[in-house]
Amino acid sequence: MAISNDKNSAQWRDLSEAGWKQKVLAQKDECGRLIAASGYPGSIRFRRILEYLLTPLEAKVCTQIIWAPVPSDQIAATINANVDTVKKTLDSLHIKGLIYPRDFKTGEGYRYRLSSGKLHKSTLLNPNLGDYPELAKLWSDFIQHEESEWQCVSRLRATKQEQPPQRRILPSWKALTASPDRDQIEPWEDQRAIAASTELCVEIPCPCRVQIAGSDNKCDRTQMDACLLFDREAEYSLSKGIGRRIDKDELLAIMEQASVEGLAGSYTNNRDMPASTLCYCCDCCCHLWVAMNQHDISQKHRGWAKSRWQPEIDVDICNGCGICAGKCPWQAMEMKDVGGTTVAVLNADKCWGCAGCALWCEPNAIKMRCVKTTEWVPEKLPRLHPPDKWTPPRIVGETLQAYLD
Repeated sequence: MAISNDKNSAQWRDLSEAGWKQKVLAQKDECGRLIAASGYPGSIRFRRILEYLLTPLEAKVCTQIIWAPVPSDQIAATINANVDTVKKTLDSLHIKGLIYPRDFKTGEGYRYRLSSGKLHKSTLLNPNLGDYPELAKLWSDFIQHEESEWQCVSRLRATKQEQPPQRRILPSWKALTASPDRDQIEPWEDQRAIAASTELCVEIPCPCRVQIAGSDNKCDRTQMDACLLFDREAEYSLSKGIGRRIDKDELLAIMEQASVEGLAGSYTNNRDMPASTLCYCCDCCCHLWVAMNQHDISQKHRGWAKSRWQPEIDVDICNGCGICAGKCPWQAMEMKDVGGTTVAVLNADKCWGCAGCALWCEPNAIKMRCVKTTEWVPEKLPRLHPPDKWTPPRIVGETLQAYLD
């Protein structure tokens, strides 16, 4: 169980939004304010990350733009600094990944990244970072002991309201084209159509695998970079010197290889093409996936939707090799005795429809079938329901213990 270093974490519960902000600003130093604003008041682990990343001046600048952009000259007057120095500091913080602009082309409207998940991604991919293993280990310690429990408990269990999935699993196109139901393939679930719809695509390193590698571990499934950004998001990444531009043929090849290696494509849960990102996640590195498995979070609270497709196994063809059971990231395939022969059996409740098993099956005993109507995928991204009452975004320690209990 994560332990907040703020012994009075109960003081942060049930505050109004105004009361929350007032308590944040009352913290004794800049890092303390940034930590509390992100929802981890008193966290020593989060403090170690910020103190590694920020100079004292940078911390002062960040505290001025926690909730809204502030003009450079106003920041300079407030912290008693030179305006040019503040502008250079803002540019440096942008490259470091701690702030982001309203308009990345002009660099206007900088504000602090409150989300620990977005900070994780942007800081670990800083192209100018020197000794990244130290930062990777700091992030691993924080995620393991604090953030993972927030992801699974504070966000996914704390509310009684059902929140619509914001991401959806994208199946392998090769497996779909070999399906008896291939005439039901829709463009917004077809990797080929998604690739064709892009104007610009950038491949970036997976921040979770960067973190794992920097923490003296390695991914059990792949060494490939498999985080893909499209169009405006891709342009933004290139403006920071992160990632490499790839053409549509290479994009499709990456999609194919990722599916073969047992990665699950996580795509925006609507019919728009292209979405801003396509992440190929694994069950051993993805900090959200690992945490959900660790805490046995139910499917309806995972924030992902299954694909419309599900494998069907022909037991007369299955040779019992067990490759599908060994490689399935969802543990949805089991080897069982059926009529005196060991064959693969699908646990449909666990299956998310990534279609990797159909690619691995050498005797072609597995075919993907379309088991959900097109209505399963909404036209537009569903909006998250506002909470019944405002609560602080993330509280560790006593509050999480109460949620777990």
